Amino acid sequence: MINIVVAWMAEARPLIERYRLKPLSRKSGFRIYRNDGVSLVVAGQGKVAAAAATAWLQALLKPQQHACWLNAGIAGQRDLPIGTAIEGGRVSDLASDCYWQLTGSGTGLPALDIVTVDAPDPEYRQDGVTDMEASGFVETALRFSEQRNIGCFKVISDNARQTLEHFSPALATELMAARIDELHRVAEALQWRCSSVE
Repeated sequence: MINIVVAWMAEARPLIERYRLKPLSRKSGFRIYRNDGVSLVVAGQGKVAAAAATAWLQALLKPQQHACWLNAGIAGQRDLPIGTAIEGGRVSDLASDCYWQLTGSGTGLPALDIVTVDAPDPEYRQDGVTDMEASGFVETALRFSEQRNIGCFKVISDNARQTLEHFSPALATELMAARIDELHRVAEALQWRCSSVE
């Protein structure tokens, strides 16, 4: 079982289509989609929302002890081209200065630092990839799973040349759809790692 946490429905649509996920009846403020091997929750923006959605999914589905977790979505970075797919190598929270090291899937994607910020940074002052959810997701997922079974997959949606002024939900969907094969490989690698735990 892999549990995927995304911020926006625009990010979720390509995953719902790829994995043929069906909606669960909405019993909370979160949209949840699932099939026999994949569960997905749409959290909303920000690390608090990501943490709450991760905890809610754990409580609702009571996944097996060694279930793996993946945060997927779009992110910004000063220099990387739009559409670049990366994995989180180290996830840090700018506000708290806490950080968590992730193992990586071994799929060949670049493993870069992800810095979670509380608000978009139009100046792109961070060297790493910036998002608004990863730290809340990782800190919460670590309560339910081992570090080796947790991953972050991000697609670059904006940079210093093409800023958030040009961003739209349709672009998020397009970017995630274009990198769905890479996301699938990361998910498969995490699932294999989970299944190999004795």
